[in-house]
Amino acid sequence: MALSRKFRSIVFKVHALAGAYLLFLLMLVFVTGFLTLFQDEVELLSRPGLFVSHADPERQADFGKMYDRVKAAYPDAHVFVMAASPRPWLGDKVRIRDKVSGQRTVWLDPVTDEIMGNTGRRAAALPEGIRKLHVQLLAAGPIARYAVPALSFVVFASIVTGLITYRRFWKGLLRRPPATADARNRAGAWHRLLALWLLPFLLAVSLTGMVFFVSNLGFEPHFARHEPSSVRETPMPEGFSGKDLDAAIAAAQAMVPGMRIDSVIFPTLRRDPIMMLGVEPEVGRLFGKSTVVVDPVGPKILAINAARSGNTMAAVIPLANQIHFGTFLGWKSVPLWAVFAIASMMLLTEAAKIRAARMHTGGGAERAGTWKALRGFARSLHHVRWLYLLMFLVFAALLARHVI
Repeated sequence: MALSRKFRSIVFKVHALAGAYLLFLLMLVFVTGFLTLFQDEVELLSRPGLFVSHADPERQADFGKMYDRVKAAYPDAHVFVMAASPRPWLGDKVRIRDKVSGQRTVWLDPVTDEIMGNTGRRAAALPEGIRKLHVQLLAAGPIARYAVPALSFVVFASIVTGLITYRRFWKGLLRRPPATADARNRAGAWHRLLALWLLPFLLAVSLTGMVFFVSNLGFEPHFARHEPSSVRETPMPEGFSGKDLDAAIAAAQAMVPGMRIDSVIFPTLRRDPIMMLGVEPEVGRLFGKSTVVVDPVGPKILAINAARSGNTMAAVIPLANQIHFGTFLGWKSVPLWAVFAIASMMLLTEAAKIRAARMHTGGGAERAGTWKALRGFARSLHHVRWLYLLMFLVFAALLARHVI
């Protein structure tokens, strides 16, 4: 049965009103989401000479050799994370911490395992802060945990209301916006065209965002408890070397044949185990990485945590992460997600132009540049714009505090 014009009008008003007053917040989420796709690249902005051009993300990194190289260069540092190159232009990285320089990232050539250089704590804190801003607005507490995932419901509702108001939307997939239209109609045409082509992406990020919301309610991944690791005098056994790490990796791969380990998390407490993460050939990339829990003394395998060995959310959350952050095809799908994120920002910009033209006294006949239209859009929000200004100043202060 066809929907009445009155119903479509009400749905359109809801779509326009919610979009207008949440637009700047959604823009923040898409901008930070885009930057989160390139965390390592953002960290290396201050050291562009550390980029490489010959890394193989599918290789098995020689973590033992990496460990020995880093410990030889920084004998007093504690190694707490090692990660193989995830993209052809990035080197292997090792996170270390010492009492003099604090935390830093050591970058190694993925072919020769030679140390290329390092980046300091602030360089790593910037992309980490941007990610935290994207995930929970750089704040603690339940409100922050639910705020950003809750916007997924807004995005999904905007998709539904937009499709309801755009009759026979499938006919607009190849409809080029008219060059002779006024500002309002042209912005509306671009908004509809972008929305249609972004539909799969927007559905993917909104539905996975809902999964994160549900997870934050307490429905989290759970695995069987493993036996405790041995208690040591120091987090890592005295004299632990790359040879010992290679033995631990060999033991892990013997338990999980074919597993390509791409990151190792080292203990920070005396009773913590070593965590080895990688992709199992039988499970594949979509359901996330499996984790082999290893006692550094021995070495001894304590547990194997994989999607198939946990509860339902143990399979759902890794899948949602792969889709939401565009790594479902490894590094190859990240550029596609980046293009979609940029297009989503354009979608919101066109929405702002529509409202700015509608609120214009001349009825929207005047063409306006993007920045002029955005200023007009901000003025149309009246007192709410000052709340947004205050909010962005708070976020900027929180990010600066996190980095400094």
